[in-house]
Amino acid sequence: MPPTRFNASKIRNKMKREDVHRAGKREKKQAKLKRRLLQAEKERKNPEERTKRLATNVPKTQDNMREFDPSMLTANPVNTIDEKTGEMESKDPNEEANLDMDNDPFASYFNSDADPSIPPKVLITTSPKATRATYDFCDELVGVVPGAEFIRRKKGKGFEIGVIAGWAAGRDYGAMIVVNEDMKKPNAITLIHLPNGPTAYFKLTSVQLTKEIFGHARATPHHPELILNGFVTRLGHAVGRMFQTLYPRLPEFEGRQVVTLHNQRDFLFFRRHRSSHFCYAYRCGC
Repeated sequence: MPPTRFNASKIRNKMKREDVHRAGKREKKQAKLKRRLLQAEKERKNPEERTKRLATNVPKTQDNMREFDPSMLTANPVNTIDEKTGEMESKDPNEEANLDMDNDPFASYFNSDADPSIPPKVLITTSPKATRATYDFCDELVGVVPGAEFIRRKKGKGFEIGVIAGWAAGRDYGAMIVVNEDMKKPNAITLIHLPNGPTAYFKLTSVQLTKEIFGHARATPHHPELILNGFVTRLGHAVGRMFQTLYPRLPEFEGRQVVTLHNQRDFLFFRRHRSSHFCYAYRCGC
């Protein structure tokens, strides 16, 4: 009969079974360490081995395994064949995106002749019966978004989101942010571009306020610079332009404050930093 593999789970004595299991794990760990030390010694003598290993052992991630999306914006032209003439012609893939920017709801903001250093008016409010944690988060948003104003949402009939949006649009507010809460904590944001939309809904996770960051920098009243990263599709480009309407077109660079929105795997990571001596960055909050 062929030899069967030893199975420690068949040992009936619990203490003996645990000892055998720990000894097996220890042996595997030592064998793995020995293989890595031998591999490191081999690569130290021959650096080409390390280059070859890194080239072949590429980890699989969602980013490098993602299928091609035709809505991705790129600067490289696409060569196509004209069906009528049969000749090769170069087509700019950003042509449709440029048409979108010329006709989207945010075009009036970017084509406006108003002073670019003046921030647009933004109304910040909450869901009904908000708690202290949500109000603290709203205070943080007022400090992050220039031109933002917080108004407490009253209880009762007549203070629905649609009614408040119409009231804000009639008073020259460019956007409205509604902070929703669940279990007495802010859990979502509804961003409404006024007066005619669109509206975006974002879930909140891992919120960290300024006072919760050890050694945080002190924010100044200067208008921050907005950095958008990873908004490479036509939909992402529209979302990025929606965030751009919350900030003045001309930031105050002397304040050295930066607001970053990084899009990765359809998650938006928000950070606010204040640079110092042109090489360091300190978090200010959120």
